[in-house]
Amino acid sequence: MALKQNPFNLPKLIVCPALLSAFLFTLLSSTSSFAQISFFGPDSVRGTLRFTTHFITEANPRDKTTGKPMKQLKSAAHLKKEAERHTQYLFGVFMYQTYKDKAGETYDYAGAPGATDSSPKIEIIPTANKNKLDIGNNLVRVDYRYEDRAVFHDDLWFEYDEIGWIDLKFLLPTRPDTIYSRARSLARSDQQNTSDKPVPTPCTSQYDNSRDAFYYYWSHSWENCPDGFQDFLHEVQADFQPQAEDEQITPAYGKLMAQNKGKSLDATILYGVDENFRETDFGVQSFRAAVRKIRDLKNKLNQNIFSELKPSEKLKNKYVFKLSSPALDGTIARTRLHLVLVNPDDQKFRRQAQAALQHDIIAYNGHSNDGDYFRLKKFFSSRRPRLNNDYQIFFIDSCSSYTFYHANLFQDKTGGSKNLHLVLNVVGAPYLQDGAKKEEVSSPTLHLVTNLILQTERYALSQQTFSWKQHLESFMDVLNFDNSGMPVFIGQAE
Repeated sequence: MALKQNPFNLPKLIVCPALLSAFLFTLLSSTSSFAQISFFGPDSVRGTLRFTTHFITEANPRDKTTGKPMKQLKSAAHLKKEAERHTQYLFGVFMYQTYKDKAGETYDYAGAPGATDSSPKIEIIPTANKNKLDIGNNLVRVDYRYEDRAVFHDDLWFEYDEIGWIDLKFLLPTRPDTIYSRARSLARSDQQNTSDKPVPTPCTSQYDNSRDAFYYYWSHSWENCPDGFQDFLHEVQADFQPQAEDEQITPAYGKLMAQNKGKSLDATILYGVDENFRETDFGVQSFRAAVRKIRDLKNKLNQNIFSELKPSEKLKNKYVFKLSSPALDGTIARTRLHLVLVNPDDQKFRRQAQAALQHDIIAYNGHSNDGDYFRLKKFFSSRRPRLNNDYQIFFIDSCSSYTFYHANLFQDKTGGSKNLHLVLNVVGAPYLQDGAKKEEVSSPTLHLVTNLILQTERYALSQQTFSWKQHLESFMDVLNFDNSGMPVFIGQAE
């Protein structure tokens, strides 16, 4: 079974996460069972991914400073952690790899990308034969079974076998602990000159070719990758079983109206800067474009009372707009939309996020930073942060936010997926349309949030509903398709 050719140009995305620290998978499960959680993706499908594979690692690792052997670490718990680290390389596999097997079958994940849930079941396969485990030179081979949920672009050729599984193949590093240094050594050996210029690491994106980011961007398919790199990889045969999508589920408009009766519904979009607050920064441009577009929308909605609260000089990076419209029960439905420009590396971001997380609709448009920027433990002092009891909608418009955030957010939300609906990106997402002029910058994050607000107002007036399928398809209409981050909805019906 092969993947259809439909290049996503993922390596050419304007900006992906600033990956500053090595990301370790956390084995978290949501408070609700997967069977209860609904999913919809306008261009993707979710299902179960499973495979059996192996890796090779040191039997007795040496201290990096002294070079002396450390305590033997071949316990089952240690091997499982090593297996978890091995599976983090699935990021690069399912976004950038194109693999042709010996039979000539092509698996083009760069053309039809995907990502896992990062909540895997990993089982180390025991062996009674010590010689099979210990392969010499202080190395051991570890075999394990893997199962997790995953999302792939729906440009898959659905050639089901008898139980509905799709066959997939891809390559993983055999020695994950040395794969980065091996790529570096290949680059040095391939260098034709003897200049003192630093040698860029091959087989990864030059946007961030650091060791910490290698798991996210790596692939033997990059143009700068030497032929010998594939010798350090091995083939994995996997099965993927798609699940049915829920095209009928809607935002819980009734909950939004009920919990805000007599007060305003609050929605916030946090626009994160790319690097700084200069006007040429991608994040700043997105924020300025959103302010312009909401003012244009205000001028079009003459039937509503739509006002703008003027920001003070100290708050020039925050705007609040107020929308009022009649509800079916004769009351006035009121909404406040907050647009805030933030720097997630700034100490003020903690307070800004805390304020936003009290609102009904919360969107964040910016870097993921290994899933660290919108991790709730950053914003709350308790060891187990909990969101409030109200129904909320989160849209995290950042790179790979589906994998980085959804399990943590469901766990930290009172009521789990019943009280929290998420819109997330499966793969890397751009700040702006490629090559867009300043006055033409699109604001898809704003589009989805304002659509949610207007459809909630519509529900208050007529009880008519707009499904998540309709919301996401409308959202996709304002995107350049090649720059889609594969947005998806995940949550639970009322």
